[in-house]
Amino acid sequence: DPKEIYWSNAHFGVTNTKPTLSLTTENNLVLTEGVIFSIQGNATDIDNGNVVTTKYQINSSTARAAHSGVSNGSTPISFAKPLSYRGGRLYDGATDVSGLLAEGTTHTLSVWAEDDQGGKSDIVTRTFTVKHNKAPVLTVNAFTPVQSGLIPPDTLTLSGAVSEPDGNTVTVKGKLNSGSEKTLLSGVSTGSWSFPFKVSELQAGPNTLTITASDQFRTSSVKSFSINNSVVQTPLKKAVARYKVLPPRGSAKEILSWLKREKGDLVVDGEASFVDAGQPEQYVSMSKNSIDLTSSISEDELLATVATAKSNLTFKLTFSRLKTNSVEAATMMVGVIE
Repeated sequence: DPKEIYWSNAHFGVTNTKPTLSLTTENNLVLTEGVIFSIQGNATDIDNGNVVTTKYQINSSTARAAHSGVSNGSTPISFAKPLSYRGGRLYDGATDVSGLLAEGTTHTLSVWAEDDQGGKSDIVTRTFTVKHNKAPVLTVNAFTPVQSGLIPPDTLTLSGAVSEPDGNTVTVKGKLNSGSEKTLLSGVSTGSWSFPFKVSELQAGPNTLTITASDQFRTSSVKSFSINNSVVQTPLKKAVARYKVLPPRGSAKEILSWLKREKGDLVVDGEASFVDAGQPEQYVSMSKNSIDLTSSISEDELLATVATAKSNLTFKLTFSRLKTNSVEAATMMVGVIE
């Protein structure tokens, strides 16, 4: 019988070995605002010339490349991909690679290596949790809602406290209407603040006062208050003008002043204080002689003298009228000191 002969077309080639991966990223990390979550380790491929790509995935988000390199068959390929945690998300630069990560939930980092021949390492995982950055807690002390009898130089003060639940540093600023912000507190995690402002800074009618507390990550709390400034102008029958006198020679013992005023309901009286530096003011009445310059203008000559020259001189005028609707006024004043 003829023998049967068979031919074999078996193909013999090089077998690809899948890469291996070691991950040095710590397990069970707690991520807080601003920290860097570094995905780092080594990928090894014993097949010389293979292109090895390390990839990572946060939970079920899109898988992304962390690093790529060509294997020499022996030396591990190191990789390190820093991700920044802010606003409840992980970012690679400006790219959100995780989506919003829930607080109080365990999240998973998956990392593996792939070569360009179809080989894939085992997946290595790490778990982590996150803390969302909380806004500073801003409290404001009770503010008297109605205050009367205030004049422009009077000062009002809004005050309160701030605390930062995450221990971040905080800055508190205050602003009246559209004015510039004033820093009330800075560089602490908790503390008291106060915002003083003068009645003269309030505009007639509604005013808005805004207090803003911000941490270093720009998370902030804002409280706004409405202050209604009801201006009541009450005509006065008496007013006082006070002048600080600077003696050119360092001291003086006499003040002589001539004041012109419109004739009528206006009366002007003078007082002077001569004291040493650092002493409280002590006023004495100035002598007064009055003459009529014209049918409508009178002049008062006011004089004060002490025995010993002093360095601190203060000159005070009191303007008085009998009727609140009087219109006469002082028109000019000149004087000398000796």
